[in-house]
Amino acid sequence: MTFARTEVRGPDQHRIDRAEDVGDHAVRDRAVTGSVGAIANGRHLLQRLRRLAAVVFVAPLLAVAVDVQAAPEPGDEDPVTSDGTVTAPATAAENSERGGSWSLADAPERVVIVSDSAIAGIRWTGALGDLTNALWIDRLESCRRLVRSSCRGREGYRPLTAYFELQRYVGQHGLAHPDDVLVIAVGYNDWHGTFASDFVLVMEQARRSGFQHVAWLTYREDNTYTLPGDSAERTSNYRFMNQILRQEHASGRWPELTLFDYDAATAGQTSWFAASDGIHVTPTGARAVAQWLSSQILYSEHPEFAPDNWIPPTER
Repeated sequence: MTFARTEVRGPDQHRIDRAEDVGDHAVRDRAVTGSVGAIANGRHLLQRLRRLAAVVFVAPLLAVAVDVQAAPEPGDEDPVTSDGTVTAPATAAENSERGGSWSLADAPERVVIVSDSAIAGIRWTGALGDLTNALWIDRLESCRRLVRSSCRGREGYRPLTAYFELQRYVGQHGLAHPDDVLVIAVGYNDWHGTFASDFVLVMEQARRSGFQHVAWLTYREDNTYTLPGDSAERTSNYRFMNQILRQEHASGRWPELTLFDYDAATAGQTSWFAASDGIHVTPTGARAVAQWLSSQILYSEHPEFAPDNWIPPTER
Protein backbone atom coordinates (compact mmCIF):
# COMPACT_ATOMS: atom_id res chain seq x y z
CA MET A 1 0.00 0.00 0.00
CA THR A 2 1.01 3.59 -0.54
CA PHE A 3 -0.35 6.82 0.82
CA ALA A 4 -0.32 10.40 -0.36
CA ARG A 5 1.06 13.43 1.46
CA THR A 6 -1.85 15.12 3.20
CA GLU A 7 -2.67 18.63 4.31
CA VAL A 8 -5.52 19.66 6.57
CA ARG A 9 -6.15 23.38 6.61
CA GLY A 10 -8.25 25.64 8.78
CA PRO A 11 -6.78 27.15 11.93
CA ASP A 12 -10.18 27.69 13.51
CA GLN A 13 -11.07 24.04 13.07
CA HIS A 14 -7.80 22.70 14.47
CA ARG A 15 -6.98 25.03 17.31
CA ILE A 16 -6.25 23.02 20.44
CA ASP A 17 -6.53 24.10 24.05
CA ARG A 18 -3.25 22.80 25.52
CA ALA A 19 -3.36 24.74 28.79
CA GLU A 20 -6.18 22.74 30.36
CA ASP A 21 -5.08 19.47 28.79
CA VAL A 22 -1.53 19.51 30.12
CA GLY A 23 -1.67 21.85 33.11
CA ASP A 24 -4.67 20.21 34.74
CA HIS A 25 -3.50 16.65 34.20
CA ALA A 26 -2.52 14.68 37.29
CA VAL A 27 0.36 12.57 36.03
CA ARG A 28 -0.12 8.92 36.82
CA ASP A 29 2.00 6.21 35.29
CA ARG A 30 0.55 2.74 35.21
CA ALA A 31 2.83 1.52 32.44
CA VAL A 32 2.13 -2.10 33.11
CA THR A 33 -0.72 -2.14 35.70
CA GLY A 34 -1.99 -5.62 36.11
CA SER A 35 -0.17 -6.92 33.05
CA VAL A 36 2.98 -7.27 35.14
CA GLY A 37 1.14 -9.81 37.22
CA ALA A 38 0.37 -11.76 34.09
CA ILE A 39 4.07 -11.89 33.25
CA ALA A 40 4.94 -12.93 36.78
CA ASN A 41 2.64 -15.93 36.62
CA GLY A 42 4.17 -17.12 33.36
CA ARG A 43 1.57 -16.09 30.79
CA HIS A 44 3.87 -13.86 28.84
CA LEU A 45 6.66 -16.46 28.87
CA LEU A 46 4.31 -19.13 27.54
CA GLN A 47 3.14 -16.77 24.80
CA ARG A 48 6.74 -16.02 23.82
CA LEU A 49 7.57 -19.75 23.72
CA ARG A 50 4.51 -20.42 21.57
CA ARG A 51 5.55 -17.67 19.15
CA LEU A 52 9.07 -19.07 19.02
CA ALA A 53 7.74 -22.55 18.24
CA ALA A 54 5.57 -21.13 15.49
CA VAL A 55 8.52 -19.33 13.95
CA VAL A 56 10.55 -22.56 13.95
CA PHE A 57 7.93 -24.42 11.92
CA VAL A 58 6.86 -21.57 9.66
CA ALA A 59 9.01 -20.12 6.92
CA PRO A 60 10.53 -16.80 8.01
CA LEU A 61 8.79 -13.70 6.72
CA LEU A 62 10.69 -10.78 5.38
CA ALA A 63 10.77 -7.80 7.71
CA VAL A 64 9.84 -4.42 6.28
CA ALA A 65 12.33 -1.64 6.82
CA VAL A 66 10.66 1.53 7.99
CA ASP A 67 12.14 4.99 8.23
CA VAL A 68 10.52 6.48 11.34
CA GLN A 69 10.64 10.20 11.90
CA ALA A 70 12.21 11.34 15.15
CA ALA A 71 9.91 12.14 18.06
CA PRO A 72 8.97 15.79 18.52
CA GLU A 73 11.19 17.84 20.77
CA PRO A 74 9.92 18.38 24.34
CA GLY A 75 7.46 21.24 24.39
CA ASP A 76 6.70 20.90 20.67
CA GLU A 77 3.16 19.80 21.42
CA ASP A 78 0.95 21.74 19.03
CA PRO A 79 0.10 19.67 15.94
CA VAL A 80 -1.11 22.81 14.18
CA THR A 81 1.32 25.25 12.61
CA SER A 82 0.85 29.01 12.80
CA ASP A 83 -0.93 29.05 9.45
CA GLY A 84 -3.25 26.20 10.41
CA THR A 85 -1.51 23.58 8.24
CA VAL A 86 -1.02 20.00 9.32
CA THR A 87 1.50 18.08 7.23
CA ALA A 88 2.23 14.37 7.26
CA PRO A 89 5.69 13.62 8.68
CA ALA A 90 6.98 11.87 5.57
CA THR A 91 6.34 11.74 1.83
CA ALA A 92 4.59 8.94 0.02
CA ALA A 93 7.88 7.81 -1.52
CA GLU A 94 9.50 7.54 1.90
CA ASN A 95 6.62 5.46 3.24
CA SER A 96 5.55 3.39 0.25
CA GLU A 97 7.00 0.24 1.83
CA ARG A 98 5.47 0.88 5.26
CA GLY A 99 3.26 -1.55 7.11
CA GLY A 100 0.80 -4.03 5.70
CA SER A 101 -1.07 -6.97 7.16
CA TRP A 102 0.05 -8.26 10.54
CA SER A 103 2.00 -11.52 10.41
CA LEU A 104 4.09 -13.86 12.52
CA ALA A 105 7.08 -11.62 11.94
CA ASP A 106 5.12 -8.78 13.56
CA ALA A 107 3.98 -10.60 16.71
CA PRO A 108 3.65 -7.73 19.18
CA GLU A 109 5.90 -7.53 22.19
CA ARG A 110 3.77 -4.70 23.59
CA VAL A 111 0.24 -3.53 22.98
CA VAL A 112 -0.41 0.06 24.06
CA ILE A 113 -4.12 0.70 24.52
CA VAL A 114 -5.44 4.26 24.86
CA SER A 115 -9.11 4.60 25.75
CA ASP A 116 -11.81 6.82 27.17
CA SER A 117 -14.24 5.73 29.88
CA ALA A 118 -16.22 3.44 27.57
CA ILE A 119 -13.80 0.58 28.25
CA ALA A 120 -11.84 2.06 31.17
CA GLY A 121 -13.98 -0.28 33.25
CA ILE A 122 -11.39 -2.91 32.36
CA ARG A 123 -9.12 -1.08 34.81
CA TRP A 124 -11.77 -0.01 37.32
CA THR A 125 -13.25 -3.51 37.73
CA GLY A 126 -9.94 -5.37 37.95
CA ALA A 127 -10.14 -7.02 34.52
CA LEU A 128 -6.64 -6.03 33.36
CA GLY A 129 -5.54 -9.62 33.88
CA ASP A 130 -7.86 -10.62 31.02
CA LEU A 131 -5.67 -8.67 28.59
CA THR A 132 -3.36 -11.43 27.37
CA ASN A 133 -1.31 -12.59 24.34
CA ALA A 134 1.13 -9.69 24.71
CA LEU A 135 2.48 -7.24 27.27
CA TRP A 136 -0.33 -4.70 27.56
CA ILE A 137 0.45 -1.12 28.55
CA ASP A 138 -2.87 0.38 29.56
CA ARG A 139 -3.81 4.03 29.26
CA LEU A 140 -7.50 3.75 30.19
CA GLU A 141 -9.02 7.03 31.37
CA SER A 142 -12.35 8.67 31.98
CA CYS A 143 -13.41 11.62 29.82
CA ARG A 144 -10.48 11.39 27.40
CA ARG A 145 -10.82 13.01 23.99
CA LEU A 146 -8.83 12.56 20.81
CA VAL A 147 -7.31 16.03 20.33
CA ARG A 148 -9.40 18.75 21.90
CA SER A 149 -9.10 19.27 25.65
CA SER A 150 -10.45 16.36 27.67
CA CYS A 151 -13.23 16.83 30.18
CA ARG A 152 -12.84 16.25 33.91
CA GLY A 153 -13.38 12.57 34.55
CA ARG A 154 -14.74 10.49 37.41
CA GLU A 155 -11.31 10.38 39.08
CA GLY A 156 -11.19 14.16 39.47
CA TYR A 157 -8.80 15.29 36.74
CA ARG A 158 -8.61 15.90 33.01
CA PRO A 159 -6.65 13.09 31.33
CA LEU A 160 -4.31 13.77 28.48
CA THR A 161 -5.91 13.58 25.07
CA ALA A 162 -4.97 10.62 22.89
CA TYR A 163 -2.68 12.95 20.94
CA PHE A 164 -0.72 14.07 24.00
CA GLU A 165 -0.79 10.59 25.55
CA LEU A 166 1.24 9.35 22.59
CA GLN A 167 3.76 12.15 23.12
CA ARG A 168 4.01 11.23 26.79
CA TYR A 169 4.49 7.56 25.90
CA VAL A 170 7.49 8.41 23.73
CA GLY A 171 8.91 10.57 26.52
CA GLN A 172 8.63 7.65 28.96
CA HIS A 173 9.48 4.67 26.75
CA GLY A 174 11.09 6.05 23.60
CA LEU A 175 9.86 5.35 20.08
CA ALA A 176 7.67 2.29 19.68
CA HIS A 177 9.34 -0.94 18.62
CA PRO A 178 8.56 -2.14 15.08
CA ASP A 179 6.41 -4.98 16.40
CA ASP A 180 4.44 -2.92 18.94
CA VAL A 181 0.71 -2.36 18.43
CA LEU A 182 -1.24 0.77 19.32
CA VAL A 183 -4.95 0.30 20.06
CA ILE A 184 -7.11 3.44 19.93
CA ALA A 185 -10.45 3.24 21.76
CA VAL A 186 -11.16 6.96 22.13
CA GLY A 187 -13.88 9.09 20.58
CA TYR A 188 -17.15 8.82 22.47
CA ASN A 189 -16.60 12.27 24.02
CA ASP A 190 -15.77 13.82 20.64
CA TRP A 191 -18.14 15.49 18.22
CA HIS A 192 -18.50 13.87 14.82
CA GLY A 193 -18.08 17.24 13.09
CA THR A 194 -14.38 17.39 14.00
CA PHE A 195 -13.67 13.67 13.92
CA ALA A 196 -12.11 13.52 10.44
CA SER A 197 -9.46 16.11 11.27
CA ASP A 198 -8.87 14.71 14.77
CA PHE A 199 -8.34 11.25 13.28
CA VAL A 200 -5.62 12.61 10.99
CA LEU A 201 -3.84 14.36 13.86
CA VAL A 202 -3.82 11.24 16.04
CA MET A 203 -2.63 8.99 13.20
CA GLU A 204 0.18 11.38 12.34
CA GLN A 205 1.26 11.49 15.97
CA ALA A 206 1.17 7.68 16.07
CA ARG A 207 3.58 7.67 13.12
CA ARG A 208 5.89 10.13 14.80
CA SER A 209 5.78 7.91 17.88
CA GLY A 210 7.05 5.01 15.79
CA PHE A 211 3.94 2.81 15.67
CA GLN A 212 3.82 0.69 12.54
CA HIS A 213 0.63 -1.10 13.62
CA VAL A 214 -2.43 0.86 14.75
CA ALA A 215 -5.75 -0.83 15.54
CA TRP A 216 -8.71 1.55 15.88
CA LEU A 217 -11.94 0.29 17.43
CA THR A 218 -15.15 1.11 15.63
CA TYR A 219 -17.80 2.83 17.76
CA ARG A 220 -20.98 1.29 19.11
CA GLU A 221 -23.73 2.90 17.07
CA ASP A 222 -26.68 1.65 19.10
CA ASN A 223 -26.36 3.82 22.20
CA THR A 224 -28.04 6.70 24.02
CA TYR A 225 -24.88 8.43 25.24
CA THR A 226 -24.90 12.22 25.61
CA LEU A 227 -21.70 14.24 25.39
CA PRO A 228 -20.14 15.70 28.56
CA GLY A 229 -21.46 19.00 29.90
CA ASP A 230 -18.50 21.03 28.60
CA SER A 231 -19.44 20.17 25.00
CA ALA A 232 -21.30 22.64 22.83
CA GLU A 233 -23.18 19.72 21.28
CA ARG A 234 -25.34 17.20 23.11
CA THR A 235 -24.86 14.12 20.94
CA SER A 236 -22.45 12.73 18.38
CA ASN A 237 -23.12 10.64 15.29
CA TYR A 238 -21.05 7.47 15.81
CA ARG A 239 -22.30 5.88 12.61
CA PHE A 240 -20.82 8.80 10.71
CA MET A 241 -17.55 8.40 12.64
CA ASN A 242 -17.42 4.73 11.68
CA GLN A 243 -17.93 5.72 8.05
CA ILE A 244 -14.93 8.04 8.34
CA LEU A 245 -12.86 5.22 9.83
CA ARG A 246 -13.74 2.87 6.98
CA GLN A 247 -13.10 5.51 4.35
CA GLU A 248 -9.69 6.31 5.81
CA HIS A 249 -8.84 2.62 6.11
CA ALA A 250 -9.80 1.99 2.49
CA SER A 251 -7.98 5.08 1.20
CA GLY A 252 -4.49 3.56 1.44
CA ARG A 253 -3.17 6.63 3.24
CA TRP A 254 -2.62 4.65 6.43
CA PRO A 255 -1.08 1.23 5.68
CA GLU A 256 -0.38 0.80 9.38
CA LEU A 257 -4.09 1.07 10.21
CA THR A 258 -6.46 -1.81 10.83
CA LEU A 259 -9.98 -1.67 12.23
CA PHE A 260 -11.21 -3.84 15.10
CA ASP A 261 -14.96 -3.98 14.53
CA TYR A 262 -16.06 -3.44 18.10
CA ASP A 263 -19.52 -2.34 16.99
CA ALA A 264 -20.21 -5.64 15.23
CA ALA A 265 -18.52 -7.78 17.89
CA THR A 266 -20.62 -6.33 20.72
CA ALA A 267 -23.97 -6.10 18.93
CA GLY A 268 -26.74 -7.56 21.06
CA GLN A 269 -24.52 -8.00 24.15
CA THR A 270 -26.80 -6.04 26.47
CA SER A 271 -25.27 -7.47 29.66
CA TRP A 272 -21.89 -6.07 28.71
CA PHE A 273 -22.97 -2.42 28.83
CA ALA A 274 -24.66 0.01 31.19
CA ALA A 275 -28.36 0.24 30.40
CA SER A 276 -28.20 4.02 30.87
CA ASP A 277 -26.07 4.70 27.79
CA GLY A 278 -25.05 1.48 26.01
CA ILE A 279 -21.32 2.24 25.83
CA HIS A 280 -19.80 1.91 29.32
CA VAL A 281 -18.84 -1.66 30.15
CA THR A 282 -20.26 -3.49 33.15
CA PRO A 283 -17.99 -5.80 35.19
CA THR A 284 -19.15 -8.65 32.97
CA GLY A 285 -18.54 -6.56 29.89
CA ALA A 286 -15.11 -5.48 31.07
CA ARG A 287 -13.88 -9.07 31.20
CA ALA A 288 -15.58 -9.97 27.92
CA VAL A 289 -14.17 -6.95 26.07
CA ALA A 290 -10.65 -7.55 27.45
CA GLN A 291 -10.82 -11.15 26.27
CA TRP A 292 -12.13 -10.04 22.87
CA LEU A 293 -9.29 -7.54 22.48
CA SER A 294 -6.79 -10.25 23.38
CA SER A 295 -8.30 -12.59 20.80
CA GLN A 296 -8.04 -9.89 18.14
CA ILE A 297 -4.32 -9.57 18.86
CA LEU A 298 -3.80 -13.33 18.90
CA TYR A 299 -5.75 -14.10 15.74
CA SER A 300 -4.16 -11.19 13.87
CA GLU A 301 -0.76 -12.73 14.65
CA HIS A 302 -1.82 -16.38 14.28
CA PRO A 303 -4.83 -16.76 11.97
CA GLU A 304 -4.35 -20.54 12.16
CA PHE A 305 -5.72 -20.38 15.72
CA ALA A 306 -8.82 -18.42 14.70
CA PRO A 307 -12.34 -19.89 14.46
CA ASP A 308 -13.69 -20.49 10.97
CA ASN A 309 -16.03 -17.50 11.12
CA TRP A 310 -13.32 -15.02 12.12
CA ILE A 311 -12.76 -12.16 9.66
CA PRO A 312 -9.26 -10.64 9.74
CA PRO A 313 -9.45 -6.94 10.65
CA THR A 314 -7.72 -5.85 7.43
CA GLU A 315 -10.50 -7.52 5.38
CA ARG A 316 -13.41 -5.75 7.07
